[in-house]
Amino acid sequence: MGVGRARRLAALVCVALVAGCSYEWDGLRPLPDEGTDASVDVRAPADVIDVIDVADVSIVSDVADVIDASDVADVRDVPDASDVRDVADVRDVIDASDVVDASAVIDVADASDASAVVDVAVDLGAPDVGPPDVPPTPCAGPAMTCACSTVNPGGYCRPGQACTAGACVATTLQGSLVITEIMNDPMTVIDDLGEWVEVYNPGATPLDLRGVRIGNSRMEASAVMASSPVLIAPMSYAVLSRNGNTTTNGGVTVLYAYPVTPGVLNFGNTSTDAVILDLGASTTEIDRVTFDGATGSLWPRSSGRAKSLRPTALNATDNDLPASWCSAPARWSPTMTGDYGSPGAANPACP
Repeated sequence: MGVGRARRLAALVCVALVAGCSYEWDGLRPLPDEGTDASVDVRAPADVIDVIDVADVSIVSDVADVIDASDVADVRDVPDASDVRDVADVRDVIDASDVVDASAVIDVADASDASAVVDVAVDLGAPDVGPPDVPPTPCAGPAMTCACSTVNPGGYCRPGQACTAGACVATTLQGSLVITEIMNDPMTVIDDLGEWVEVYNPGATPLDLRGVRIGNSRMEASAVMASSPVLIAPMSYAVLSRNGNTTTNGGVTVLYAYPVTPGVLNFGNTSTDAVILDLGASTTEIDRVTFDGATGSLWPRSSGRAKSLRPTALNATDNDLPASWCSAPARWSPTMTGDYGSPGAANPACP
């Protein structure tokens, strides 16, 4: 029996009772041989009430469920909720071992911009997936054998530069190398094989001489060209020569040997000539010494003796003066039988 029918039946009974029906309750009793159908075996109001409460237990029990379900305001919204699937994600974030700040988790859940989520992940210490930073490789050898850098602040630069705070910074080019000795007229070996020029680095930075050109007043020149650095240490001397063979050049140790082709880059013995250092053009001149080889000149002139700059004139201005030079007073050969000079070493005082 449905709930509605049960309620209507109960109402009719109540009305009948209140109205004082003319028939007796006995008239409701079943006649003989009419059976005892429980559905109509209503003997008293109590029995009617009982029938109503128990006639359809399953339906009645469902009523409470329906009422409870109807009270849930968001039941219909649940399947439509766009964020239901995100709940699992939020739970994952909450369970993550890397979450330190709860407010950060809220920011992740509320973030509408993917970039913001990435930023939060980075702030929370997410691993860097980019390539690792590679610091500069420290110099493996002596400081002067490596280029100037932040890990090698004493490294080499080019003439006209100095290593400052790990970088080659431009300085004055003129005078960054100083011509200090000139062997233009050797005597113990063939002239073309025994000529050499000594230079001095007055700076605090090693210099790579690659690209430096050595020439004369007749526009003959040869550049320092090498696959590896040609270095001169700070406040040190080095020799540039036409011939690097110590057996044929008079026993001179040279830093760099320029071409030995006859007629290319030799220096006059009895005429005015010059030794010029530049970077390939007159506008990049480093140093120049013009000397006179004529008889009676104020410039020193002696076969087998190098022109030697006085130690007190060790700069690119004073070495322009003939009074700053003299003929080398001592031999460099260990046997003391060779020519005079001090190639690759500090010059002795002039007599």
